Amino acid sequence: MIRLGADKVFINTYAIINPDIIKKASYEIGSSNLVIAIDAKFNGSYYEVYSNSGEISRNINAVEWAKTVEELGAGEILLTSIDADGTRKGYDYNLIKKKFLKM
Repeated sequence: MIRLGADKVFINTYAIINPDIIKKASYEIGSSNLVIAIDAKFNGSYYEVYSNSGEISRNINAVEWAKTVEELGAGEILLTSIDADGTRKGYDYNLIKKKFLKM
């Protein structure tokens, strides 16, 4: 896809099912071209990863998953809060702080 002119490749569900694809894709197309999408929803205790358009709970901590995909070679993360997306109430700052302010 990159050779055909795409700027970025986004992976979500398949990366959860097969995390090795992140490392392989990063090597093949470069980490700067690889975006891992993470859909997260607060379950009362922590932000949990969902897949298949927010339909399936994966019982994975979203903050830990974000760290893992970085370590595997993701150049970017597209973080979507299922709780806040489409509500017109702004960003889910609690989720953003969990990932980016503890680094």
